[in-house]
Amino acid sequence: MEKKEKVIIGLCVIAAGTSGFLHFLGANAVLTFVVTATALALFAVVLLLYFALDSFTEAAVILVTIPVAFVGGIAGLLLAGETWNVSSLVGLIGLFGIAVQNSLVLVTQTRGLCAEGHALPDAVREASLGRVRPKLMTAATAILGLLPLLVLRLHGTEIERPLAIVMIGGLMTSTLFTLLVLPALYLMAREASSRRAPEGLA
Repeated sequence: MEKKEKVIIGLCVIAAGTSGFLHFLGANAVLTFVVTATALALFAVVLLLYFALDSFTEAAVILVTIPVAFVGGIAGLLLAGETWNVSSLVGLIGLFGIAVQNSLVLVTQTRGLCAEGHALPDAVREASLGRVRPKLMTAATAILGLLPLLVLRLHGTEIERPLAIVMIGGLMTSTLFTLLVLPALYLMAREASSRRAPEGLA
């Protein structure tokens, strides 16, 4: 007499090894989606900066801050021994706004001072020195808010830890770059652009 097996309706049987492969495919799809969203966000930032400033030179100077922030985030991951995942890519997207915002404030304030009659070097110097404390406070507040994810070893924090590492590293490098390097870079770019303008008219 043959033994009959009971089959439960709605039960799915997967061969050994297949579930891990399907999980990998799902994670790969999510990673592809996040990378695509990052590229679209960067493209949107470029368009918004160009339309807001009506100057490709000034928009390009502001965008230089983004790779510097990325370098800080990647260096933070390497130092912490973490790997690339969806959480770290989301942290990179979060860096877009903060890195661009500080640079945009410097550019817009410099343009406002120039419109008031200040010379370009004086306007850049005054805008840079006047924004030191707000930039430091913005970066410090964000870093302090992310520190619990690094310090506390609670259930679930290991998932968000790469995000915090990327954002803290990127904030440190982008803030230092905005305070120390970006004013000189912006001044050189504006002077080079003003020298090319008469040549184009000639």
